[in-house]
This record gives sequence, C-alpha cells and structure tokens, in this order.
Amino acid sequence: MALTIIERICGFLGHPTETFRNTKTDTVKAAFLYYTLILLLNAVLSVIIAILIIRGIHLGSSAIGGSVWMGLPGAFFSTLVEGFILLFVGGLWLHLLVYIVGGRKQIDQTFKAFMYGATPYLLLGWMPIVNLIAGIWAISIGIIGIRELHEISTRRAVFAGLIWAISFGIIFIALIYGFVSF
Repeated sequence: MALTIIERICGFLGHPTETFRNTKTDTVKAAFLYYTLILLLNAVLSVIIAILIIRGIHLGSSAIGGSVWMGLPGAFFSTLVEGFILLFVGGLWLHLLVYIVGGRKQIDQTFKAFMYGATPYLLLGWMPIVNLIAGIWAISIGIIGIRELHEISTRRAVFAGLIWAISFGIIFIALIYGFVSF
C-alpha cells in the first residue's frame, strides 16, 4: 500500500522504523519527489521567515533594504540548490560510510534513507534555534533508515551516521569560518 505524503511525514516523524519498513519497496524516484516537495516547502517557509525578520528590522526603502528584498528570490533558489547539493554529495558520502561499516544494499537505499530521514529538518529547519533540534532529529531518523533499509545493526548504522554528521559539521564550520574571516 502506497502512503500519501502526509502519512509519510507523520510516519517518519512519529514511527520511523515502521514507516521505513513500509517504504522499503519505494522507488528512489518516489523518495526524490517526496524530498523535493518538502524541500520546496522549506524554501518557501525560509523566505517567509526572512521577510518577517526584514520587516522587524525596518529597513524600509533604503538602499540596503532594497537589496535585501531583491535577495529573497535568490534565497529561495539557493535553499533549493543547497538542498540538492547536500542530497547528492551527502548521500554519496553516507553510502561510502555505510559500505565501510558493512551495508551492502544498493545506493538507492542510502538515498532513500537520506531523503526520508531529512523530514524533520526540511519541515522545521527554517525556524531559528529549532533547526538545531530538527537537524539532530533528522540524523537520528536517517540512522534508523540506514539500519532498516541496509539491514545492518544499529551500532553500525549509528557509527556511519555519526561519522557522516561529524564530517559534515566540520566542513560546515570550516566554510562558515572561511566566509567570516574574509
């Protein structure tokens, strides 16, 4: 039985193990469509929160305010581009780590775990502060997905997931530090 997008969202947020078992036969195309839809929602909500923040700053029609308002479409599209880059680069890196710890299923299983696991972050990551909790939650759900879809032990899935998260955290900090230092 195919789950609707709402059933998938509720399932991955509330009962990820059962939901991963129910979506084990999903195609990577179905998972990609799911990921794309909630990534679009994330991009829209990110722009809305940016508008609210800008309005709170009262930049009005100043030159700075005008350039910020013009940047909103760019923020929308950059959210999408970043989401797809993270999906492909992060998914490949995660698959390599899963393979190292003993996962021998096809790469599509890793991408499905990654895309479905991203649910909390894509739904809540647009909110400042909450995005940190949502990120940890997403990593946890991704680990469950790796365990279920690759049929490996929890210990191995946790090891792959934590190495992935730590390495991407280091890269993220390095990029932020690099941009701030210039």
